[in-house]
Amino acid sequence: MNGLLFALQFLTRIPVWRNPEYSDKTQAESVPWFFAVGLVIGIALLVPALIAEAELFEPAVAALVLVVTWIVVTGGLHLDGLGDCADGWMSGKSGEQLLNVMKDLQAGTGAIIAVPMLILIKWICSWQLLIESQWVVFLVTPMIARAAVAVYLAKVSYFPDDGLGKSMHSGVHSRHVLVAIAVSALVVLVTSASLVLPVTLGTVCAVGIVHLTLTRRLGGASGDIYGALIETIEAFILLFVLIAVQ
Repeated sequence: MNGLLFALQFLTRIPVWRNPEYSDKTQAESVPWFFAVGLVIGIALLVPALIAEAELFEPAVAALVLVVTWIVVTGGLHLDGLGDCADGWMSGKSGEQLLNVMKDLQAGTGAIIAVPMLILIKWICSWQLLIESQWVVFLVTPMIARAAVAVYLAKVSYFPDDGLGKSMHSGVHSRHVLVAIAVSALVVLVTSASLVLPVTLGTVCAVGIVHLTLTRRLGGASGDIYGALIETIEAFILLFVLIAVQ
């Protein structure tokens, strides 16, 4: 259970019943469990979504509560990565220079623009999806985003020579990640088969954009890129599903 507990502790602010053993092996074992952590986040999002479905609050208010819950449960970890990546992208630099910009603790213009914009996109899309009674999308979106990141982590090289991500990259096995993807796909099929196409398209588009604009310029993926990737995938899935149901 060390891998699951580490993934839960690493990707969320949900308290765990015991601290996992901290080792390179545990970090690598946590990657195939990313999808399960995403599913836990999705279950948390169902509370405001179902409140909206029961018409206890207006959809706009329920959507706001949903997005705030999304941020609180994850501790804003991925939004921080998005902001750092936005600053890096706007710097026009590459390689080590790009990494240095992304490591800067001060928020630049890119972060100030990108983070509020993404939150706004999530809120508006969530608002409209709640009106359309598409509450199940909030269950599967965090799961798919983290499953996709697990695959990306297993297939893409890690740029810095040290850091937490290095252990995850070097120790994870692709076959375990593929099992996680298969389980995630099964959950989507069981909950709502009609979401398969927009969820897939949204995920592929988000991964392609992040890969072309950031990973290739950096020469590999970093922790910030994974955070930005999760946020971008989630936003694109919501957007593509919204387009599909209109």
